[in-house]
Amino acid sequence: MSNYEYLKIFVQWTSFLCSLVFNLILTFLIITKSPKKMGNYRWLMIYFSCFAIFFSTLDVIVGPFIHAHGTSACLLMRRSESEDVANVQYVLLILLCSCFGVTITFFAIHFVFRYFALERKGRISYFDGKYFLIWLAIPVVCGTVWGLALHFFVGHTYETTEYLRENILHHYNLEMKDVIYVGAFYWRTLENGEMELVISAAIAAGIMFSVKATSISVVCYYGFLSYRQISELPQEGESAFTKSLQKQLYKALVLQAMIPILFMYLPIGTFLILPAFNVNIESFSKLATLFYAVYPAVDPLPLFFIIDNYRIALKDEGQGEDIPELPASALMAPGFYWFALISCLIISIFGSTVNFYLFYKFLKRDGKANGFQKICLVKTLPNFVICFAFLLWVVPVTALDYTYSQLPYRLNSIIGSLAGSWAYLFKTCGYVYDPNFFCWRPEGLPCSDQLAKVILAMIYSITFSSNVFNVLTGARLLVNKMVGMNQQEAARRRKRWMIMFTQSVIQDCLHLVDIINATYLWELSDELWFQFLFLTLSFIIIYTLDG
Repeated sequence: MSNYEYLKIFVQWTSFLCSLVFNLILTFLIITKSPKKMGNYRWLMIYFSCFAIFFSTLDVIVGPFIHAHGTSACLLMRRSESEDVANVQYVLLILLCSCFGVTITFFAIHFVFRYFALERKGRISYFDGKYFLIWLAIPVVCGTVWGLALHFFVGHTYETTEYLRENILHHYNLEMKDVIYVGAFYWRTLENGEMELVISAAIAAGIMFSVKATSISVVCYYGFLSYRQISELPQEGESAFTKSLQKQLYKALVLQAMIPILFMYLPIGTFLILPAFNVNIESFSKLATLFYAVYPAVDPLPLFFIIDNYRIALKDEGQGEDIPELPASALMAPGFYWFALISCLIISIFGSTVNFYLFYKFLKRDGKANGFQKICLVKTLPNFVICFAFLLWVVPVTALDYTYSQLPYRLNSIIGSLAGSWAYLFKTCGYVYDPNFFCWRPEGLPCSDQLAKVILAMIYSITFSSNVFNVLTGARLLVNKMVGMNQQEAARRRKRWMIMFTQSVIQDCLHLVDIINATYLWELSDELWFQFLFLTLSFIIIYTLDG
């Protein structure tokens, strides 16, 4: 197997385990901690959590490759040598594709339910009794239509097989006899060089786009109506608990809708649409596979820290008495708050993308990697995790105006152990994110203070040692003559080595700059904006630039 396939298997299994744990915990919380006012919405959430477990289980069993080449887009898996097992594999592959149709329909139903519950005109009764069973059946019907469209219109054909044969062999080292696939082949090239639309692929695409467009339209329409209804709640005389619960559910729903947009709608939509316009997105295919696998693991997270009943149940007891807190938006000037939030969002997206792309490119590099390339490969992983933690934790939590005490302590501590500092991998001895001050901070315990001193000393000593070697290397490059090659080749090699030398010096100094900012400079002022620049912004910029 290739390095990419090992990475794919790792991501799919990790996502499966996280999805299983998170959704089981969520289901337990929904059953035991949900307020009665949620009504049938509890069963709708349980239904969706169970489906997410089914989805991630199916994904890890199938182990799909999402692939695009030229005017084709397909989903494929390794084929078993047994014909009977291969037939079952094909059914599982179609079921996995159908899950996409089910997922996008689920969210449309969620938004309809939330609006009916908000408007208080009696239409929420359409989600009771036999009507509720009809609503639960709609995603299954849409998923079935999606799967049947794939089976009958873009199944296995000789023409598609021949079109993909060399490309699949090149990318995955697989012969077409060793794979099972479904895929659309949109345009065929005629003998005179003209392009002809493949009607069956166009019909399948039309069905799938209709399901997707209908779902997105419903989400946008009822999402807007729900937002307008929530903004009018204070004038409607509802109880404070009802107003708070409705706002929590709406925030959770919006955030849960953003996750499939980022991990499914955009990557899979791009994967399906662009080949129809003869846009080759071959290099993007492998990323789409990983995004598709990650989705069920991150989908339940918004409910954990938005719904009060669930968040409080997850918090550690004995974390101290509650004290009045204010979020960063109340402590910062509005203009600077939005600058801070938007800058973290943009930098974290850029940093996550760049570092993941570099990790992927180093991993799939042909030939044996040298020592320098292996070091670069290892460095991209923590850089990506840190930038991704900003994107999925820091920015959403801060934008939703949560205070430190409102966050699930265990989840915050785990993310802080990974993102706050990779050196702090010990429970209660690491970093946590504090949205009150828009920064990562130590947990304030003796062990974390001691570790901070150790890390500071290590960074100073390592930076000093590495730059001593850098100076010696630079002197050698300037003084030594290259023998055994012509002048042009010697100049080219010297230029390449100087670039690598410069990169090494910059990377060695970046973390020293960050540790100086986070240890000394931020204490020069008590102003929150000043501390944000030298703690949070410095932190995310350093790990983005490192990539």
